[in-house]
Amino acid sequence: MIPIRKIYIDSRFKSKDSASDTNFKIDLPETCLMPSNTGMFITDISIPVSWYAIDDTNNILYWKAKTNNITTHISPGDYSIYTLGSTLQTAMNNNGIAGMGTVTVTPDIITNTLIITYPDNTLKIYTDAELPAQGFTAPYNSMNKILANTTPYSANNKWQSGYINLHTHRNLYIVSPNLGRFDTLSASGARNVIKKVPVNANYNEIIYDQVILPSDYVDVSKQMLGRLEFQLQDLYGNIMDLNDNYWSFSLLFTKVPEE
Repeated sequence: MIPIRKIYIDSRFKSKDSASDTNFKIDLPETCLMPSNTGMFITDISIPVSWYAIDDTNNILYWKAKTNNITTHISPGDYSIYTLGSTLQTAMNNNGIAGMGTVTVTPDIITNTLIITYPDNTLKIYTDAELPAQGFTAPYNSMNKILANTTPYSANNKWQSGYINLHTHRNLYIVSPNLGRFDTLSASGARNVIKKVPVNANYNEIIYDQVILPSDYVDVSKQMLGRLEFQLQDLYGNIMDLNDNYWSFSLLFTKVPEE
């Protein structure tokens, strides 16, 4: 007999030694030993879309003007193509070399791209692949995924981005290092993903996910549940930053066929 059918998880009830709302531990009021052939489903998921489109992992532009290699940082936040263009223009001009000339960044709303212009033919926006040869140090945390900048080009007086991507996360991943049999595999190589959550809401909205597929369970047979650990990660295994917002989900336990 399964000792408990459902556990409600809410990051507001994280333990005092938890790192954050997206990297936390929960101490259950009682321990539960799950019998053989017990499957765990994750449902009732509620996650606020409160992360920033641009954060500390993707806010640096690497570029060159004349003979100078330059790094430009912009502040984390939510941006439209207009505010991204104006912020980037201000930042590039503020940290350029004296006497270099003025950079102009113009949004093209027809193609959803940014056009960067410079007074002479020495402007170059580096792709990630070019950064090591230029002496830049990893981790690069570049904006190139935002700018869809993947193809190297020769220096010029104008550069146009690819399609601007300000919806940086298509899916989120609930990860647990102490639940399941480590028999899942993510694109980043993680073996402890217990649920993939599609991002089906816009910024400042809430993701709700109650979908349960019969085969989408985690085997928790003969596991002792007492202190549970969870992380909310992106595709690359980075822990999400919900900017001090909480999130919740439920663990549903049921008997499953013997494998």
